[in-house]
Amino acid sequence: LKSAKASIKSAIISKGVAVDNSLTIDAYADLISNIVVNQYTGETISVGDYGMKFAYSTWESIPSFLSFSNAWDWEGMFYRCQNLKEAEVNISRAMVCFSTFCECSKLQKVVLNTDNSDIFIADTISMFNGCTSLSSLTINGEWASVSQTYTMFAGCNSLTDLNGSAIWYASIDLSPCPLTEASLVNMLNWLNDFTSPFSREMEEYQGTLTLGSTNLAKLTEAQIAVATSKGWTLA
Repeated sequence: LKSAKASIKSAIISKGVAVDNSLTIDAYADLISNIVVNQYTGETISVGDYGMKFAYSTWESIPSFLSFSNAWDWEGMFYRCQNLKEAEVNISRAMVCFSTFCECSKLQKVVLNTDNSDIFIADTISMFNGCTSLSSLTINGEWASVSQTYTMFAGCNSLTDLNGSAIWYASIDLSPCPLTEASLVNMLNWLNDFTSPFSREMEEYQGTLTLGSTNLAKLTEAQIAVATSKGWTLA
């Protein structure tokens, strides 16, 4: 036992944690919990194709050394990462974002950036389904190609803040989310103007923004007119 204690003590000290000589071996557990594990500090790792790559991981945040510039399939990328609390990702060439953060129950803050004007995102079905702790979402870039958003925000009953500078084309249901008035106005400003000369050729894509009665009651008639004047239906 003396030999084992000495070995454990040396190992703890080697990780940068001081060990008082008066401590008994049963106190070492608390010292071990104070050890900071150094993250990977080498070159950036490029995440390739295929979804579900990091499903069920125990991260609290997405490692900064990961690059998603070559990832086109985001299906279930972080599915059920139930320790994940925040995420900021740059989507460069995604096609499928189905269930990307689905059932990340501790996820509180997400920032989504699209840095390619030619990006094609086919769907965001169930992207945040079951993210019951999500309170802040920032969306930047052009999301013109999204055509399917079913249950994208199902269960997101903590989402109050919607920020960013997106361009949005697809019908979407935000009724589960108790959004602030400022967030609702942000969404109205994101909506594509289907009455423009270019958009008149895209009538099949004209959308419905479902906010629910609670969210609609937060808006003035003038604010609602921002959406309807662009050819959108509010529900």
